[in-house]
Amino acid sequence: MGVAQTGTAVLWNATMPPVANFLLNRPYAYLWQSVAQTLPGTSTSETIPIALDSGFDNAGGHNPSANNSRYVCQLAGLYHVTGQLGMQTPAEVGTAEPISSLTISVNSSANYIGTQLRFDQGPANAGGTVQASGYLQLNLGDFVELYATPYFNPITTCTDHRCPRMFIHWVSS
Repeated sequence: MGVAQTGTAVLWNATMPPVANFLLNRPYAYLWQSVAQTLPGTSTSETIPIALDSGFDNAGGHNPSANNSRYVCQLAGLYHVTGQLGMQTPAEVGTAEPISSLTISVNSSANYIGTQLRFDQGPANAGGTVQASGYLQLNLGDFVELYATPYFNPITTCTDHRCPRMFIHWVSS
């Protein structure tokens, strides 16, 4: 066995396991809310961050104790993000929730991806679910949040299968 062959084996053993480990364990997080959150009604389209207090995160980008609405990017690149918001209308029968929305925001400043949810007048505590999904180019340290806009009437998030949740995973650099 020659020196070149030994060097090749050493190089292979030094580089391939980390590459394979990364490809099998790309950064991702699946976060959800386990305690209902009451979002105050507003007529100014004020956005409110959604608390995500449970979940799985293999890159350490989410802290459920501090800034629990955020996922902080640990590896720059293109990410696929999906957010879900399940919510109920007010407890009064016949009230309408004109237009509420869910947006995915980066660094609390720009609403990159959003969708609206409209409730018509109906029974008390009726509800619905809305999802938003898309791709975001993130830099190291950028943080992603879900924001709700409860227009006019307060809403309460659900803690069943419609609970607020965010799934984020790295796609490429």
